[in-house]
Amino acid sequence: MPRVFLTRCESYEPRAVRAGVEAAFDAFDAARHLRPGTRVLVKPNMLSAMPPERAVTTHPAVVEAVLRLLADCGAAVCVGDSPGIGSCRRVAERAGIAEVVERFGAKLIEFDQSVEVATPGDSLFRRIEVARAAVEAEAIINLPKFKTHGQMVLTMAVKNLFGCVVGPRKAQWHVAAGRDREAFARLLLELARLLAPRLNLVDGVTGMDGNGPSAGRVRPVNVLLAGEDALAVDRVAARLAGLAEDSFPLVCAARKSASFAPSLGPVEIIGAPAEGLQLKDFVLPANVDAQFGPRVLRRFLKRAVAARPRVNRRACRQCGVCVKHCPPEAMRLAKGRVQIDHALCISCFCCQEMCPQQAISIRRGMLARLVIRRSAP
Repeated sequence: MPRVFLTRCESYEPRAVRAGVEAAFDAFDAARHLRPGTRVLVKPNMLSAMPPERAVTTHPAVVEAVLRLLADCGAAVCVGDSPGIGSCRRVAERAGIAEVVERFGAKLIEFDQSVEVATPGDSLFRRIEVARAAVEAEAIINLPKFKTHGQMVLTMAVKNLFGCVVGPRKAQWHVAAGRDREAFARLLLELARLLAPRLNLVDGVTGMDGNGPSAGRVRPVNVLLAGEDALAVDRVAARLAGLAEDSFPLVCAARKSASFAPSLGPVEIIGAPAEGLQLKDFVLPANVDAQFGPRVLRRFLKRAVAARPRVNRRACRQCGVCVKHCPPEAMRLAKGRVQIDHALCISCFCCQEMCPQQAISIRRGMLARLVIRRSAP
């Protein structure tokens, strides 16, 4: 039975964060076998160059508490990511992480070299290209942020490891999965199984709901979660957020393979009880999957039900970031505005994730909006 540690943490006051992180490490004896010189990779969420108060990136107080523990072990620590926008250095500096890394003598690294790694025999994908630093690390400490996500509904421990896929290869995987959200979720699961972090520790002191992972509402979540099983951690986080497992793409994809069965069974909660940490008003993203019904009707259903990216013309500055990062090349700048070819759109919502002006939101299809309006109390 997988175990997930929970503790209430209501601020980024250093002593409070340090106490929570130390308790999480102790609960799983996460520092075991970390002798002097052990190569450890710390993987925060460094999506884009945003200050800590925006809740887009892992808070530097959490990174600091982890690096302090690793320094006590004498580990050789690297902190790295492959951000969606900008270099790792620039994002880390803006997020307040670079200063912490330098203070503790760790090394900040850009994921710019890939290594092909063979996957287990029951995998859908025979080989996955992963950052060399992640493959060569003797232990990985995964530090995701508690946020919503347009395509995966939530981005926590499993999704954060997609940052170990280097730069342009991310877009290629999105195109390969196409509109099959479950196939992309399976890729994320197999990547998490391949990397097998020593510990997954979710920064949920403040989080993001609604139009996440970069343009949602910053809100208190008041929790740190941790566990060795990334999917189990995400399932508990989903429970706190009020997301039913049948609506969680990672869980739906995991159910298709017996190899993920241990992560889908009962979870032992240690530390604080989950009941006291549940979020009553957590807003989930507008995400409806239209891959159902007779094939002849799917095009209509996609238009009428599925969520689509929508550009706020007033907020948009025509910077072209969304166009550059659109995996299927469904976006273009023309006549002074961003135009979207919805026939090509695969609903990966990378455009919404990357937009520096937060000018792209996810809008439900007309039929879905009508159903939701009619069913509202």
